[in-house]
Parts: sequence; C-alpha cells; structure tokens
Amino acid sequence: MSLESLTAKINKNVEEMELATARVYIEENIGILNEHRNMLNKNAREYWISSCKCRLMMDSR
Repeated sequence: MSLESLTAKINKNVEEMELATARVYIEENIGILNEHRNMLNKNAREYWISSCKCRLMMDSR
C-alpha cells in the first residue's frame, strides 16, 4: 500500500470514528508513519500520538 493511500485510509477512518480500523493501520505501519506523520490530518495525528503512548505503557508492564 502506498504512503498516500495509507494516510488517506487512516484520516478517513479517524474522521468517521472507525478508531479500531485506524489503529490497525497505524500499528501495522508504525515505522513509516513515524517518518511521515505530517501526512496525517490533525485528528489522525492526535490519535496516532495517543496510540503510541498506549503502546508504550503496555510494553512497559
């Protein structure tokens, strides 16, 4: 999947409140999103940040 397609899907899913689907896309592509998070819209970027924080908290347990 191209970066443009990926970010478009994440943006769309966050806007439509399909957060579980957005989270799957984020978790499966965390590496590339770390490098290109500026391509996410504001809401998706905020959700991405909160997903990363949750993941860090769970990994530290």
